[in-house]
Amino acid sequence: MKKAAFLFCLFLASCSTFEQKGEVDKKGPKKSTSKKVKPKGEIGPDLDEILRSKVDEAKKMGKEAAYILEGELFLKGSDASFRSDYRNSVIYFKYLLELQPNDPYVKKRYSIELIKVGKLGTAKVQLEELYKQSGNYSNIGLILGGIYNSLGEREKAEKVYLEIIDKGGEKIVEACLFLVKSYQVRKKYKESKKALKYCEGRSKRKELFLYYRGKIALEEGDKRGAKKYFKMSLKENPRYYLAVIELGKFLEKENKLKKVLKLYEDYLKENPMAYPILTRTVNILLRLNEKKRAIPYVENLTRIDPSDLNLKLRLGLFYIDVKRFEDSKIIFKELLQEVPNSPKVLFHLGVLFRKTNKLDEAIAHFSKIKKDNTYFKESVIQVANILMEKAIPNGKKSSSHPSVIAFLNFTKKKSKEFRFLKLELMSLVSNYYENLRQFGNSIAVLESLRNESGFGENHEYYLASLYEKNLEFGKARGVINSILKKNPNNPHALNFLGYSMLEKNENLPLALKYILKAVKLRPKDGYIRDSLGWYYFKVGKISKALKEIKKAWALVKSDFIIAKHLAAIYVKQKNYKMAFKFYKEALKISKTEEERKEVAGLIKSLQDNIGASPKRLPASK
Repeated sequence: MKKAAFLFCLFLASCSTFEQKGEVDKKGPKKSTSKKVKPKGEIGPDLDEILRSKVDEAKKMGKEAAYILEGELFLKGSDASFRSDYRNSVIYFKYLLELQPNDPYVKKRYSIELIKVGKLGTAKVQLEELYKQSGNYSNIGLILGGIYNSLGEREKAEKVYLEIIDKGGEKIVEACLFLVKSYQVRKKYKESKKALKYCEGRSKRKELFLYYRGKIALEEGDKRGAKKYFKMSLKENPRYYLAVIELGKFLEKENKLKKVLKLYEDYLKENPMAYPILTRTVNILLRLNEKKRAIPYVENLTRIDPSDLNLKLRLGLFYIDVKRFEDSKIIFKELLQEVPNSPKVLFHLGVLFRKTNKLDEAIAHFSKIKKDNTYFKESVIQVANILMEKAIPNGKKSSSHPSVIAFLNFTKKKSKEFRFLKLELMSLVSNYYENLRQFGNSIAVLESLRNESGFGENHEYYLASLYEKNLEFGKARGVINSILKKNPNNPHALNFLGYSMLEKNENLPLALKYILKAVKLRPKDGYIRDSLGWYYFKVGKISKALKEIKKAWALVKSDFIIAKHLAAIYVKQKNYKMAFKFYKEALKISKTEEERKEVAGLIKSLQDNIGASPKRLPASK
């Protein structure tokens, strides 16, 4: 059936496999969605019997009765074909041909219906007769050549194509290319090149033949020759996208992605809606991690095919990446209308509402995701985080406040209902108490999770940091040593131990040893770089300290401690302008009232000592 459908396309102009000059197809032909409906009263194997009887009767009654029946058969056969009911359309046209045996059009239609149901042998007989009668009629010849190729009779197919080419006419391009493809299958490259060169001289579509000469060169392993022909093809017709794609493939194999991108973008300047080039351009930009630059191209793709929901989803995600949240909402709302209750769409809408601070709407969307979906776990965690945000502001809410009760009840209920969520949900509760600086409660919650599946090094490390904040230094050191005993190369534990020793001015050379080992294991970890910088500060190597902590800040621009350390270094260097700048940064990213008070005190102390303010600063040295 696939072969039959392919051959049928050869006859119809709309199914042509060859591009009109300057045009770009965005996609291949879509599959028919028509339902196979059988004519009422003439269903199944009885139809052949019914029509046999009708034809015999019409023949007996004379020409007028036959003429009326011919019209009926043609209309019903055409209708059945339109509805993809090819089994019955074949039967209608078979009997129509019996009444009109010398009508070329009827014979052609009957042959085409036979191809659709895969009866290639019978169709071949009909088309061979028709081809002889019509004087090498090129449309019929192309279909017949296709049947020969499908049946493995390649020499017969090639003979038909050569006859069409010799006769000339509008089908010479198709005949030539089918001939070349047939030669290629049989590895007859010499004959392929000869045919292409001959046809090139007899056709205005020179870019096509140059392109196929390039394809043959590729098959022969002549990459240089292939490139030459593809470039010649593009020069002949700058809008011929297939040549652009082939040149792009060469550059991709050489990993010259920026050159590929330039090639495609130059093409799109003149042909902005060229679907195949748009898709390739987007893929190259994704490989270069340039999502923002890809957005206009994805927008064009969605304009070309607004029914492609996966493409819309990709555009919505791109908008999120570049913080165009309102544009992304529009896309995901449209998607939700197309696929109501889609977990993926509901999840991303929830994320968008959370990012735009519409927390109740975010919770509503996350809550619609059902428990048997892969997005369920993350949606519950998202809701828990939102409820925690509502419970935490300023740390002034009592335990009886509705928002606090809502958060604690939600985490407790979901932890009991879904055991696999307990570790993550109760870790959030521990984090909640930490934010309120209720370190004892935070530790108690985390310690209660030690026997839960999944409790690992990261949780142990977090527990050690809580002990440290609760001034239980011995317990903190014990947990860290336990981690390092199991994994001597845990960079975070090494850094924790080294930094803890720095803060206590305890054995600084050993502290440096731990920190340097952590740096070697994780050279791009901003927190570890900060520890190294702080060591240099402690021992008076201020230039080295500044260098390391600037690296740390470049890696983590949201850390209160790093900003505070930078300010302290600039104070030491008497660069008060930069010191004020980083104290202000620390103030901006502080999370607790205690941190804000600490930075405010440092700023005031600096102003008192130098007699200056952020508005009137001394010149930097």
